[in-house]
Amino acid sequence: MKLKFFSVTVLFFLSFTVFSQDTNADELFAKANQAYIAGKYLEAKDYYKKLLNDFNMDNYAINYNLGCCCYKLYQLGYARFYMEKAFLFQPQNENLKNSMNVLLDEIGQKNGYAEEDEFAIKQMLLFIPPAMVFILFCIFFALLLLFMFLFIKKSSRVCFTLSIVAFICTVFLFTFAVVQYNTINDKCAIIIEDTNVYLSADNSTPISSINEGKKVRILENSENNYVMIKLSDNTNGWLEKDSLLFIH
Repeated sequence: MKLKFFSVTVLFFLSFTVFSQDTNADELFAKANQAYIAGKYLEAKDYYKKLLNDFNMDNYAINYNLGCCCYKLYQLGYARFYMEKAFLFQPQNENLKNSMNVLLDEIGQKNGYAEEDEFAIKQMLLFIPPAMVFILFCIFFALLLLFMFLFIKKSSRVCFTLSIVAFICTVFLFTFAVVQYNTINDKCAIIIEDTNVYLSADNSTPISSINEGKKVRILENSENNYVMIKLSDNTNGWLEKDSLLFIH
């Protein structure tokens, strides 16, 4: 049932995604689609990764399709990594949320994304990328100037007050968007293989283990290829950088 779900959802993006890249990228994308439909998931994954790395096509569809390929290959850590990257492009996509919950159930996270603090942040209605805030500000400011020119051009005090209010609101929204965007994306990583967690950064005393596909927040980096993370019981531990991939 789960594999059928992923087959249906990925075909939606294989059919409706249109790229504005050159012919070689279009041909490669078509080959990736054909390989996936034929059940050649490893081949499809290689094509999608080539589009991602060689053609800089880092977008929602490529990351989502890569996640589906990795799921089919039972590479759950990599599947989670690419699904999380897809979230950065479309954090409110219901299809992606459903796919992620299927994946998390496979990983062993029975309550899906609800187990994570990041889920509450992604669900916020005011999730707005900073660039979008800037665009909205430009549109709003242009409309405000037009309104003042047409209707209240004789009242300089009103114009000045409205300008100050608009500026303050824009600064607040922009700051909020930057902080929220960084909170979601910064210092988060996905475990790509089962690994031990150590008491210190010298690989001496294992205190716990983390399964493939789990999401962790990085607290500190060391000079010997280890990072400090926060565990589910709010204690800290160290693990090797090679066992994880940073989302952002």
